[in-house]
Amino acid sequence: MAFKFGSFDSICGQGALPVCPLLGTSQGIEPGCYSRNVDLGGTIIFQPGACFIHIIALIMTLIMVLHIRSKYTAVGRKEIALFFYVYAVIELLCLFLDSGIIPTAHVVYPWFTAVHVGFICSIFWILLANGFVGFQFAEDGTPMSLWSLRISAFVVWGVSFFVAIATFNGYASFSYTKPMGLFIVLLVFPIVCVAIYVVSQLILVIRTLDDRWVIGDILFGVGFFTVGAVVLFAFSVTVCDAVEHYIDGLFFFVLCMLLSVMMVYKYWDSITKEDLEFAVGDKGAVWEVKECVVPSSFPPSRLASLPPRLRVFEVVALYLLTRSVSLPPSLSVPCSHLRTPTSRRRTTSLRTEEPEDLSSEEWEETSTTAPNLLEETTEATLPRDRVKATEARAASKGSTTRTHRREVFGTKKERESLLGRIGFSFFDASLPLSFFL
Repeated sequence: MAFKFGSFDSICGQGALPVCPLLGTSQGIEPGCYSRNVDLGGTIIFQPGACFIHIIALIMTLIMVLHIRSKYTAVGRKEIALFFYVYAVIELLCLFLDSGIIPTAHVVYPWFTAVHVGFICSIFWILLANGFVGFQFAEDGTPMSLWSLRISAFVVWGVSFFVAIATFNGYASFSYTKPMGLFIVLLVFPIVCVAIYVVSQLILVIRTLDDRWVIGDILFGVGFFTVGAVVLFAFSVTVCDAVEHYIDGLFFFVLCMLLSVMMVYKYWDSITKEDLEFAVGDKGAVWEVKECVVPSSFPPSRLASLPPRLRVFEVVALYLLTRSVSLPPSLSVPCSHLRTPTSRRRTTSLRTEEPEDLSSEEWEETSTTAPNLLEETTEATLPRDRVKATEARAASKGSTTRTHRREVFGTKKERESLLGRIGFSFFDASLPLSFFL
């Protein structure tokens, strides 16, 4: 039978689609060849090969959704996840409709088929909308992006559902003998959506991405989609006769659709990268200093006398030293009196020996002058930049640079005593002080 636009006669004559028993005549359109049935516990299962692929598709969809949800900072994560949610619903409905669990003669079969048609149109609309997420017309993941996609997909589902159920039951001048509207929403609309999606993604890859290998994912997806449609609509009877009715074109159609969906996932995964700086894991990491390396000449009483802002710097600097500097065992001691000024405080123990080379007056002078440096040079990013800014202000006030540096930082001996004899100098630190403020 020759193909005719707006008619399902030639299409249903080749492949057993769920809509075929409801079109053409009151008895539907029967395919020329279909796969053998299977008897399971007194229940006849139609299309066992296609049902097996439906189950595999549900499992693969679950795996892909879990991986998508794990990429917390990927672009369009929630939008593409909606695509796979709808695909899972379609596969579940196909499992009931193709297998005959819902008999074609039952009164609810047209309604389930109409819901199935609505979801098919919705998933292609969602695919089309995901093609424009990369262009950032609306920021992905925002309520505007998500709800506009959901509402528009629901509208498409509602329109296609009405066209399908009206065609099946003959409502509002629709007829199952002339299913032109159903032909457009079920066959023409998906092809248009796929074409627009492919063109938009090619433009996106060529104009914005350096990697051209992802074009292969697009081409493979289009290839699988095309092969599945051609095998179902043109060679289903030939395949069925060749394998003695064990499988038919519907088996290859469902398999190719699964591979096309997997290529959509593969393409999205290839063009989106996780931003590790802001990535969130399933289990939050607990940052805890179990053992702190502090020189024996750093008593807790002196730490308590420091102003809070300088105390933050001392705590962080000492913690960084414990993670980057290997010290002899003689200098490694637990620190229980050292508390971090955050909501999560960890207590350790410190030695209580007094320093031999730093008097109480010198300590007080250092603890009172160092915060002035932190307050006066907040615009500097590196310690040496802070020194230059301090020198400029000191020169403008009429004092010598060396004298002002000594007043602010203390002598070299005092600085080394303050942070311990471990090769770390407060003055020559390479980390930006602004990080600790």
